[in-house]
Amino acid sequence: MIYSENYGRITGCQARPPTPNTVRRKMDAFDMSEIVEGHRENGELYHEFLRAERISVGLYVLAAGATDPQVPHTEDEIYYIVSGAATIEVDGENRPASAGSVIYPGQAIAVPTLVVRGEHEYEAIMSSCDELVRRIDGARLVVIPGAGHKLPIEQPEALTEAVVRFLAEIAE
Repeated sequence: MIYSENYGRITGCQARPPTPNTVRRKMDAFDMSEIVEGHRENGELYHEFLRAERISVGLYVLAAGATDPQVPHTEDEIYYIVSGAATIEVDGENRPASAGSVIYPGQAIAVPTLVVRGEHEYEAIMSSCDELVRRIDGARLVVIPGAGHKLPIEQPEALTEAVVRFLAEIAE
């Protein structure tokens, strides 16, 4: 959550999974005055001006004294404070931020997390599962032997057992 002490512009970068419609660019350059104008025309707090395969970038503006209405995201974010000053709160920790500050708020998921996949899952899915476990503090990976991409159909009992065991452990 960001509390704006005076008018400030905050840009946010979010890591995003690839989408089939993404066009890969070699390079883009942006003029800040055009971005600000696009934000003004947009009329929203956040104006996205770049979306690429694994990142989106936008301009986020809060008025003086405003409280950021956002909730934690599943994407990683980086904030660069263009102007103004604010206090940012992440998981109960408050830090001052002003023009020139770069802020990485850290993990957005702070709940017990179980990632389950089949032993013979597609390589891309296995990599995604490994990445989730790597990026989410305390996440647990369970690999179901003999199962592939259709895990709930191929091994429903093993999947149910893994989920029930996980729920019992976090309930203690």
